[in-house]
Amino acid sequence: MRYVLGLAVSFLIFPFAADAQDYHFYHSRVRKIDHSMLVQDWDQALEDYRELEGDYDYLFIKDLKIALQLAYRTGDSSSFRRFSEATFSRGWKWKQVKKELRNNPDFA
Repeated sequence: MRYVLGLAVSFLIFPFAADAQDYHFYHSRVRKIDHSMLVQDWDQALEDYRELEGDYDYLFIKDLKIALQLAYRTGDSSSFRRFSEATFSRGWKWKQVKKELRNNPDFA
């Protein structure tokens, strides 16, 4: 009986698991972006974040903050608007931005 119940539950869960995105690959792409930033290729790093946003339903808040900073640094106003909307809709507050700016002069 337990076997049948377990099998039934796995069939119910399987369709949702098939739609899951591969976040191992996501993180390998973020490491590539980190390398672009290390060599100060800001435009490439921002482009990679835009592609990442298009490929994944969910970006981690840390990555959204970095993309926002890159958009500011490169002067890309449309990306700045897009990433700021995404970041603030996920719960980041202006109070936190001010704190980041006070504590980290290289924030932007």
